Amino acid sequence: MEVLLESRSGLWAGGPVPGQFYRIPPAPGSSADPASALCGGPITRTQSPLVTGTSVPGVKFEGGVVIAADMLGSSGSLARFRNISRIMRVNDSTVLGASGDYADFQYLKQVLGQMAIDEELLGDGRWTQL
Repeated sequence: MEVLLESRSGLWAGGPVPGQFYRIPPAPGSSADPASALCGGPITRTQSPLVTGTSVPGVKFEGGVVIAADMLGSSGSLARFRNISRIMRVNDSTVLGASGDYADFQYLKQVLGQMAIDEELLGDGRWTQL
């Protein structure tokens, strides 16, 4: 067995030692060890979003409010999705518009949609207390 471990070269050089966990080396330019996330370190998934959107302007006027957003979802510099909505009607008096990470907007849509369904079914006024 010792002969096999001593002859680690070529394809297996620097690879995992049999019977032990392999520690993934950090990415170039990164000071954090990816394995540190398993040990309670910060997880930075939301700091590098995959699909993003730009600004969502809103204008208040005497008769109400106008809110607008484009329908482009970008993945880095690539115009990846050309028909996504980033505005949601929550109820008769509330509209949600979101820029930034599209996954965050999808999560908010799901949470608010379920809250609206709960209020419609239960009618307990909880929705108006938020």
